[in-house]
Amino acid sequence: MSDSQRYDALVIGGGKGGKTLAMYLGKQNYKVALIERDPMMIGGGCINVACIPTKTFIASARLVHSIRRAAEYGIKVEGVSVDWQGVRKRVEEVVSEMRGLNLKNFTSLPSLDFILGILRVS
Repeated sequence: MSDSQRYDALVIGGGKGGKTLAMYLGKQNYKVALIERDPMMIGGGCINVACIPTKTFIASARLVHSIRRAAEYGIKVEGVSVDWQGVRKRVEEVVSEMRGLNLKNFTSLPSLDFILGILRVS
């Protein structure tokens, strides 16, 4: 039996659309293969390079902004500085955790095979 006959669906890419479709079909007991080519993109662009990293940076920036305005609220704060390496590390940790949660979801359904690689159809 060829690989293509083993699955009811082949889903290319573990981004928002792909992961949603693969998880839905897997929960309906369809035999699904979810194929992602890059281990650093598990979960898609939003999680890894767009929405989540941006929002995490913004959260740090807002916190610094609030701290710098603390005196307006009667709070005295001295010596505020930004550790950019620390901010970047936090962003990477948040992204890594979300990537891990997606991988756990992909591998938790018996009817869904997560395959790290490239799909070629002949």
